[in-house]
Formats: sequence, structure tokens, C-alpha cells
Amino acid sequence: MDREFFRHNLYFLYRRDKTVVEAHTELVLAFGTSAPCIRTCRNWYSRFRIDGASFADNPRSGRPAVIASEDLVVSLSKDRSQSTRALAEELGHSQPTVLRHLHRLGKSKKKACVVPHDLSDSNKDQRVSCCTSLLDRYAEDNFLERLVTSDETWLQYDNPVQKSFWVGEGEEIPVVPSCGLHPKRHLLCVWWCRYGVIHYELLDRGVTITANLYSAQLLRADSKLREKFPALLANGNPVFLHDNARPHVATSAVETLASIGWDVLPHPPYSPDLAPSDYHLFRSLKSHFSGTRHADQESLVTHLTEFFASKPPEFFMSGIDSLITRWNMVKKSGGEYITKM
Repeated sequence: MDREFFRHNLYFLYRRDKTVVEAHTELVLAFGTSAPCIRTCRNWYSRFRIDGASFADNPRSGRPAVIASEDLVVSLSKDRSQSTRALAEELGHSQPTVLRHLHRLGKSKKKACVVPHDLSDSNKDQRVSCCTSLLDRYAEDNFLERLVTSDETWLQYDNPVQKSFWVGEGEEIPVVPSCGLHPKRHLLCVWWCRYGVIHYELLDRGVTITANLYSAQLLRADSKLREKFPALLANGNPVFLHDNARPHVATSAVETLASIGWDVLPHPPYSPDLAPSDYHLFRSLKSHFSGTRHADQESLVTHLTEFFASKPPEFFMSGIDSLITRWNMVKKSGGEYITKM
């Protein structure tokens, strides 16, 4: 029931010599709250006396309130980051009208998803090729059962939460200190598999990974693996997934991996979305540390131990097993980053 429908009914009642009040009462009885108000009925009675059976709106000055959806879609396709003001100027409409039509099209403005790198065509081809080879291998051998992965991340003493506050007129916005230019932190190195954490090391402040240190860590991780998860070795040598950081691909690290019998999987460059530590373990770890403050390294280690102890086996299994889905997504998208999952 649109406005023209009610105008036809009003005209019928007008021709039957009903007063405005009588006409409005009958419309309310028939259509309830959908009926036009008495002021609208009075305005149309005046129109009928002057123009007779005329039901169209009078032309109005100013910009039209209706936009052709096709025009709006075409304008957006040129640049999806345009402001409503720029779209309004291009289409010759008011800003509220453009905004209203954008909402009708199901559009809402969101910040761009930040990705680690501007992937070139070559990078994308590498990602597709790598994921395809891994999927082909998985089809013949379920190597995820014996997959070991590792990575490094920083743990900070202070981990403030960026909160929002309800602020009244004239009230000051609360101040939250940042971590500073040189926050107190330690580098955490973790080796894990679908059965749990194999080994981790929290390096002293100021210490970073070198090729020699990484080689020594690999030997310690291998020893811990054979001690904690011998079942992983039942079906063959460990399959190792790590990124292409320089200490990881240094000659000494490569030789150490060969000596302990770990089979290294290919990993495309600029691909944290294909590294289980980045997209799964460290994301949960950062959430666990959010809002905490630590006086010393001992407190940091205690909180870290609590985090690992709180995670059930299913947590680690889902992180490793989701690799198959991610490899398929990269393959189907032509090498693009995985931004939603």
C-alpha cells in the first residue's frame, strides 16, 4: 500500500462528500496505523478541489531523492574508497540520499584489511605452486600427523588494552599510556605439533636469533620431541614447517635439520597466513597477554606457562589441520592472502 493507493481511496471518499475527519476515520478503521495522518488527508482534499483527480506528487525544487542503483554501482566500481560527499557530487544528489541508497544496497564502509606484503604476480604464483605441491603430497601421505612447526614472537612486559569509554559533554577522555619506543620484551621461540607444545625458549633481553643459535635450538627441540611425543615418530621422520627467515635457511641450520632427519616443507615468502604459529597460536597468545603487566621475567614465564597449560589438545590439532583448508583457499584464489576464515 503506497501513497498513491491511499490517495485513490481519499478521492473516492471525497467524491462521496465525506468530510476530512470522516474520511480519515474510515481510513484508520480500514488500515490502522498505515493510514495517512489527518493533516495529509486535509492537504489532499485541498488538491482535489483545485486539480480534481490528480494523484502524483508536485515537482519539488532541489536535488532528486532517488538514485538509479546502476549509476551508484558504476561509480563505486571506479573507486570503492570514495566518500559519500564525492559520490554525491558526481551523481548530483545530496549526501544523505547517497548514504541511504548505499545502505539499501547493503553497503557499509569498513577499514581495509592490512596484509603483510603487496604481493606481486610472481609471489602469487609461488604461493599457488607451493600450496598445490603440498596438497598433492597430502593426498598420498597424511604428513600432518607428524608435522612440527616453529616461529618466534615478542612478549612484552606491559600489554595495554585500547578501550573505548562513554564520555559525556565536557568530560575528558581517559589517557592510556603506550608501550613506549623501547618496551621491555623478550623473544619467544616455540616448536609445536598437533599434540601440543614440544619445546619453547624465552631468550634474554636484547638477544635475537642467529644461525648458530637456531641450529642449537633445533637440536634441543628434536631431543624434546623424542622425549615427549614418540608417537609422532611412529610413521616416519618429522615433517618440519618454518618460514624463510635468514637464520632458518642458513647453511648451518640446513645441515642441522638434515642431521636430525627432519623433512623440511616448502613455504612461500611473505606468507604468515600459511604459518600455523602466526594465524593460530600467536593470535591466541596475544589475546591471553592483553591487558597484563609483568614486573619481571619470572612473571612473564609464569603467565606463558599458564597459557600453554590452558590449551586442550584440540586447540593444537585445529591449528595444524586448518592448513589443508588454507592451502586450498590460496590455490583457488590465485595466490591472494587469506583475509577471512
